[in-house]
Amino acid sequence: MGNGDTTSARRPSARWSLSDHRILVLAITAGAVAANLYYGQTLLVDMAQGLGVGESTIGAIVASTQLSYAVGLVLLVPLGDVADRRRLVSILLAATMVVLAGVATAPNAAVLLIASIMLGLVNVTPQIALPLAVHLSRPADRGRVAGQIMTGLLTGILLSRTVAGIIGGQFGWRTMYGCAAVWTAVLLVACRRALPISPKTTDWAYRDLVANTFLLAVRTRGLRRPMLYGFLAFAVLTGFWTTLPARLSGAPFERGPTAVGLIALIGVGGALAAPRAGRIADMGRGRLVTLCGLLMIASSFCVLAAGRSSLVVLALGVVLLDVGYSAANSANQQRIFASAGETAARLNTIYVVTLFAGGTLGTNAALAIWQQWGWTGVCLFGGLLASAGAAAATTDFDFRGRRVRGDGPTPSEMPTPREQSVN
Repeated sequence: MGNGDTTSARRPSARWSLSDHRILVLAITAGAVAANLYYGQTLLVDMAQGLGVGESTIGAIVASTQLSYAVGLVLLVPLGDVADRRRLVSILLAATMVVLAGVATAPNAAVLLIASIMLGLVNVTPQIALPLAVHLSRPADRGRVAGQIMTGLLTGILLSRTVAGIIGGQFGWRTMYGCAAVWTAVLLVACRRALPISPKTTDWAYRDLVANTFLLAVRTRGLRRPMLYGFLAFAVLTGFWTTLPARLSGAPFERGPTAVGLIALIGVGGALAAPRAGRIADMGRGRLVTLCGLLMIASSFCVLAAGRSSLVVLALGVVLLDVGYSAANSANQQRIFASAGETAARLNTIYVVTLFAGGTLGTNAALAIWQQWGWTGVCLFGGLLASAGAAAATTDFDFRGRRVRGDGPTPSEMPTPREQSVN
């Protein structure tokens, strides 16, 4: 066991300060790498046809990627506290590039499953980039900077569907994953040049950091609400995008991946809500932003249900969904980072693991609901989950609209050094 966290003794030097250029590199990297997890949602129908399997089989493979991503977060992200982040990012990007090539050349569903699980495990660079950016920021700017990185990440997620729809629709799903491998190689070079060698932020052993992550999940009361809201919101989001290709491929639309991509492009504007939401959260309004975001998500499913035969109405619902999710997620992360200090990376790991646990549930549940009750069932599922989150969020206020709980993990909620020791 090491001597404890040493962030205060190892603050970045002036040359290691956060610049606009580094924010841009980290934001682009976060978005492009995160996109790898979502191409399969848009190309689900084409992948099933190409491999000669059912859509539910490919849906299960997509869900397995999300689940293995959560495992990768727990096992690999803590390395960011004990290793040079630039070297770690380089290794992860190289591994991601190789695995993407494996997905592109998978001859059958079994190989695709193995490659997809490996992709989820190593595709964790965004969750190293985000705590790194926050670590380099002034406390007063953390919500804004987190919002900027989240804008890049969410834009990448949304554009992943547009890019997959265009490239996959025109050249096939294998070409899409091959292209992803190529630009991951470009990102590897860019990160090697832009990011500085970074010192470790703790003297803890790796195994103790992993164990402490679970301890923080249990002990940090201020993390529980963001975890609940994030779980529900991400379950809704992934459930919608997983079933949308099947909805558009049938009557009355009868459209392919390109249509999914164009609708996703319209929704990209939703990612622009993240920096604004982060700034409002920095002003102490994080819970209000979360509540408004969840209400927008719930409202979006009313619009989506009404747009059963109109692409225009469907696109409007997507904008509401993406704006609501971007706002709620940015506010959640601001609450986590507000006073987390050196535990920020581990708390963020817990939060994102919760997101993807919700995503796995949302993907599988939405596909099952789609097969039994169609689009109406999917919209009812999404609306009910988002409404449940909004109802829970209202309990963060009294009847006069004031906060009844603090806006994030407080130092008193963190395990003490004695409590943190895991022997």
